[in-house]
Amino acid sequence: MNKARKQRTWGLIGLYICLLIISSLIQQIAYLGLIAVVLLIMVIIILVALWRHLLRNKLITVAWNDTTDAPVKHRSERLFLFSIVTLVSPILRLHHITLHDVAITAIAILIFLIGFKMNERRLNRKVISKKEQHQ
Repeated sequence: MNKARKQRTWGLIGLYICLLIISSLIQQIAYLGLIAVVLLIMVIIILVALWRHLLRNKLITVAWNDTTDAPVKHRSERLFLFSIVTLVSPILRLHHITLHDVAITAIAILIFLIGFKMNERRLNRKVISKKEQHQ
């Protein structure tokens, strides 16, 4: 794996972790109060700084308004975009978790996995059909 690819992968992992922490902190405001708000602001600042750094150095092309069916996006970027659905998982509340919360989280993970696989197949078919047209 070359250096840019590693940096892209670790950058996207860092972005996802920041988003995961933000999602969890939003659900923790009721329990932690002002501490959660201060931590939330700090993590948002880190997220914005990391995202801008990755965009400025052209390591990623993911913007705030991108969709998952952009064929010009790198595979890891499309994976990142599909994984965002898991950020609404109620299990991130970390308090009073019920079976219903676990089920909704499992459904979010299934949506992420199935959606990503279906998108990859569709994009692979498009690439193959384009190659056949050029021959």
